[in-house]
Amino acid sequence: MADQDHTTSAESPLPHRFPRKDLTGQRFGRLLVLGFAEYRGLYTKAAYWHVICDCGTAHIVAAGSLLKGDTKSCGCLRGGKDKDQSKKTRQLKQAAYYILHSDQLKAYSMQYYASHKEHCKARTRVYKKNHPEISITSRRSRRARISQAPINNFTHAQWVAMQETFNHRCAYCGRRAKGHLTQDHITPLSKGGSHTLSNIVPACRSCNSKKGTNEALNPVQPLLLIEL
Repeated sequence: MADQDHTTSAESPLPHRFPRKDLTGQRFGRLLVLGFAEYRGLYTKAAYWHVICDCGTAHIVAAGSLLKGDTKSCGCLRGGKDKDQSKKTRQLKQAAYYILHSDQLKAYSMQYYASHKEHCKARTRVYKKNHPEISITSRRSRRARISQAPINNFTHAQWVAMQETFNHRCAYCGRRAKGHLTQDHITPLSKGGSHTLSNIVPACRSCNSKKGTNEALNPVQPLLLIEL
């Protein structure tokens, strides 16, 4: 009889237990807790709850994720305006972290480069080969930064749009030179000019060379706004 009772007790499932803290009716971000779902886990039994998101999606979430703030929606926060806002928040946090730890990050980067110099150079060569336009834009921006240009915000997308607006023609002589135009600063960088949309026009290599650091060869109208 004793053996029979022992066998029955060993084979019986764990008794149903209700979580110590009732989350029913509580709200966590966009999630409203509807009721207890189940325990999960092999060794540590974690309580899971039925929730419904403001977007109408039902879900089952661990109590710990709700209480710690790790889960605030069914995933819809990653879409639309909330995604943009979340991205901006992450960018601000990253910028703040870099400002506070700039010395440590620079030291780590220098140490890593010293230890993996060949790997870093090979990776850079591959990236420049696959993204030549970004590499060119970076060099031009660096040149403007060295020249201490007051404004340095001209992008590759603006350069592409500018060439299309000018129909791939030189702003000075009007000759069409698709794929061979250069960026000419109306006010040269050496004379305090900015590396920005309103101070740049497309020019063929000949006209750019003739102009040099002098005034424009003939009056030109720079683009003040390009909608991208």
